[in-house]
Amino acid sequence: MKNKLVILSLGVVLFLSTTTRLYGQQKAPEDSTIKKVQAAKSLTGWDILSNLYQLSLNDVTATSKSVSFKSTIFGLIKNNNQKVNAVDYQHYSIERYLQPYLNFDYKNNFNPSNLSLGITWSFINANDVTRSKVFNSYNKDLSDRQAEIDAFVDPIITKLTNNQPPNFQTIIKHLATFEKSMDSSDLTDDLKKILPQEAITKIEAMKNKFDDANRNVANRFNVTFTPEISYAFNRSGVQGASFLLNAIKGFTIFAKLSTQFTLKTGYVLGDDTVIKAIDMNKHLFENQLSLNQVIANKMIKGSDGKSNLSPCVELAINYGYNYLTSGYTAGQQRDESSLGAKFGILVGSSSWVVLPVTYNYATKKTVTSISLKVNLGDPPFKSSTK
Repeated sequence: MKNKLVILSLGVVLFLSTTTRLYGQQKAPEDSTIKKVQAAKSLTGWDILSNLYQLSLNDVTATSKSVSFKSTIFGLIKNNNQKVNAVDYQHYSIERYLQPYLNFDYKNNFNPSNLSLGITWSFINANDVTRSKVFNSYNKDLSDRQAEIDAFVDPIITKLTNNQPPNFQTIIKHLATFEKSMDSSDLTDDLKKILPQEAITKIEAMKNKFDDANRNVANRFNVTFTPEISYAFNRSGVQGASFLLNAIKGFTIFAKLSTQFTLKTGYVLGDDTVIKAIDMNKHLFENQLSLNQVIANKMIKGSDGKSNLSPCVELAINYGYNYLTSGYTAGQQRDESSLGAKFGILVGSSSWVVLPVTYNYATKKTVTSISLKVNLGDPPFKSSTK
């Protein structure tokens, strides 16, 4: 009876530990996999579609400033004490693809000021790991590598099961943790004694494969549509409206450092900045093409105590082109071009200090400022398992 209970316990532990063996069979990736993919997203990616909450203090050193708050529907309806696992998280896809937001623009004396309300809909979200075929369907490369690891580990498990040394349960627990995380920090002294170095090397190499797969998913297309309306408090009227498309696609040109192209295009009615008079007759096409490069990564520890590789320094260079279709005056140019750059540094685990610079070729003006962005909450959820 005792042996049956031990074997049953071993089976449960091994079931929990074989994360990589289940990717080709399960309907949703493991909690840890979702967290790794989310951690691989850049600040530019979070700007297009946040996960839980994002608070931004924009252009705090400029005359015209703004404060914005955005959250997905998932973030708004989720109870902070509610435990949501990977399967449940997968079912919240619509709620995670809709992001309402508020943006308050003002000058130093709060006159003039306006409030913008909008909602972002991510109608193409290929970088959602819960929908990715990389982890939800059969992956021969990962499966073959896992088979090599099994060839080393399975005989050791069989031997331990048959002999059952005094620290049997502890060793099995440590092995389950190491096989699941594939992280050398989980490699305990007892595992170093029983695992061949070749098996350890293959397990750690497997982690690099998964990190590459995580980054591959994070780099895929995300396209959003954002309708917005602005209300001017000092004029008690609607100041403007806009309908914008944002797209992002990432690549891995440099090892472990994502490179991303973003495109923003849309139609703007009125003026989308703080002005003293409302001019809804002003209509323009707004376009911006940007190249964003992650310069450095670092390990960020989450609330579960596990660390994941995340971008911590980014540089973006963008070209903007606006074309006025109506409402332009004799002193204005119908088309305006601009060149800008944005440098971001991660402070702590979730706050970004951003230094944007923009040069407008039409007005010959350069605008520089400092912004602060904080991603609130531990994305994507509180795991139901510890």
